[in-house]
Amino acid sequence: MDEIWKKYDKQTIFADKKKGGLFVTFLKQYRDEFKVQVNASCSSCFETYYRNYLNSIKPKETMSKKNVKCDYELHKKYENIYMKFNGKRIRNRDLTNELGKEISEKHPHGAKLFVKMPKQAEQNVADTDLTFTQLKAKYPEISTNSKKNFLIKLKAGEEE
Repeated sequence: MDEIWKKYDKQTIFADKKKGGLFVTFLKQYRDEFKVQVNASCSSCFETYYRNYLNSIKPKETMSKKNVKCDYELHKKYENIYMKFNGKRIRNRDLTNELGKEISEKHPHGAKLFVKMPKQAEQNVADTDLTFTQLKAKYPEISTNSKKNFLIKLKAGEEE
């Protein structure tokens, strides 16, 4: 379907029912695109048609944003986290290297928010600020079952 429909809201399309108007044109394009019979007299059907149209364009928009390579990835539990310092909600699909670096530096939990981040950024983070999983990945030679014990062994290794 045409991208033209993104600039109209549902009520505007539904209200223009004259011959050749937005409503009739939308239904024709919907029928041709989705290869289904449409019922112009059913308002709840129109709701479904409009929702299907929106869902059909969302994956394209999401894919175009996700094609941006990013070396940072938030833990699943921090997906859609609110950042006070910039007033936005952050998701992995919106994450860029610049934003990831800013979050790791400005957020109180910094590196703990990320399951993946560049090695260079990890080196700038104190070991006590890393999660247990990140510590295990950074120091695979140390074997233990808790972050506390890991940091104790790490400190003992540095003193030797």
